[in-house]
Amino acid sequence: MSNYVQNGEWDILKVNVVRQEVVYPCCDEPYPYLRFTIYMRRRNLYYLFNIILPCLWLTVLSLISFWLPPDSGEKITLGITVLLAFSVFMLLIAEKMPATSEFVPLIGKFETCLLK
Repeated sequence: MSNYVQNGEWDILKVNVVRQEVVYPCCDEPYPYLRFTIYMRRRNLYYLFNIILPCLWLTVLSLISFWLPPDSGEKITLGITVLLAFSVFMLLIAEKMPATSEFVPLIGKFETCLLK
């Protein structure tokens, strides 16, 4: 662990190293190997402040538009601004997520439901 470089996204909780030997049927001598078990925890404050909280603020702003009077011009402006902010925010989230078509991330499903 002397070469370990601190990472801003992960904490290493514990590292176990076990030396074992295995004897294969083809050979007489044992073959030693090391089994490393690394227990890690993701630091989630980055995602909380950069993805979750802005998403919640945009949700609150979209709900505030229902509180404004119907004949108010600011209601339309706020609605269009929030829609544009959601679109840009979804683009930013899509850049950070791995490109795969196997599943849609939960934050993507949540954002899509908010736009409906």
